[in-house]
Amino acid sequence: IEVIGNSIDRKTFTGKTKKVKDSFIYSSAADRGLYRLLSMWPDVLLEVPDATLNVFCPGYSQPNVESWPKGVTYHGTVSQQELHEWQEKSEYWLHPTDYEETYCITALEMQYAKVIPVTTNVAALNEVVGSRGYTLDSTETNEAFVTIIKELRRYPRIREIYMNKGHQWAKQQSWNLRILEWIKLLRQYEN
Repeated sequence: IEVIGNSIDRKTFTGKTKKVKDSFIYSSAADRGLYRLLSMWPDVLLEVPDATLNVFCPGYSQPNVESWPKGVTYHGTVSQQELHEWQEKSEYWLHPTDYEETYCITALEMQYAKVIPVTTNVAALNEVVGSRGYTLDSTETNEAFVTIIKELRRYPRIREIYMNKGHQWAKQQSWNLRILEWIKLLRQYEN
């Protein structure tokens, strides 16, 4: 068995979008961590009073939320290009999921867009985020997630290091490099 990572189409990222201070983004199915994120949002606001959270969910997974908390805007389903523009504007991807995903394309996109991942370590998130972001055990308290955000805000240089570290790694996750890995693998087994 060989494991080869995934990749993203980078054409819809401009690399020119300016970050919005204290901005968070969520882009996944609602049942993959949104409800827990909304439960910790009041604690985030205590530390970051001007925080904003932009929520994007696919059409098959509309959130069951009666009213959105202060600072949260629900966008629903948007084009890939629009989603990437929002990712490039955002500073943090707070993703407290317990969903067992094999490979998280969103984590790869976030890092390419220089968004700092603060997520759980379930399934492949450990590999995709690695040391380029923060992965916590899914049983960690909401306070633990908020503490990381607080520390990142306190140390802008560390925030910048994580943004750049993730971006540099994500740049190496191109389709061209994946193709070369497949060719190399297949050649090993030609005979």
